[in-house]
Amino acid sequence: MNMNAFMYVIMIVGVFVLSSSFGVEVTVDVQPVNATEYQRTYLIYNYTRSLPTSVKSAYCRWHKVMSYEAMLIASINSEGNNVVEKFTNKIYFDEDGNLVFTNITRKDTGTYKCDVEIIDDLPYVNSDEVNVSVLCKYEYISTY
Repeated sequence: MNMNAFMYVIMIVGVFVLSSSFGVEVTVDVQPVNATEYQRTYLIYNYTRSLPTSVKSAYCRWHKVMSYEAMLIASINSEGNNVVEKFTNKIYFDEDGNLVFTNITRKDTGTYKCDVEIIDDLPYVNSDEVNVSVLCKYEYISTY
């Protein structure tokens, strides 16, 4: 292998290693995993900064993914939080910034996406998704 080809391979590997080691890492989870209708349910997000010099506040946006589009339902940052009017009687943010459904229903079943943006950490935005399954609340009524 000549020297130019060797240097080209080193540059490609270096770019790959650098690009894969940078960026905000986002994970989301749902608690409880299988929610029952009318139960309080938490969408929990965590993020890890990739740059030790990153000090800017995180901006988090929650979307409900429907077909091929995502509908914004809520957002939170250091200045406060905002819940889309359609959902104000259904969800809120807890003290840790997690999204809470007060009385989840089967209509809330679906995929939720959390985008976290930190402007001094590259890439600026990263996201993760979680599938929420809502089980029907079943009550057995005896006829005896």
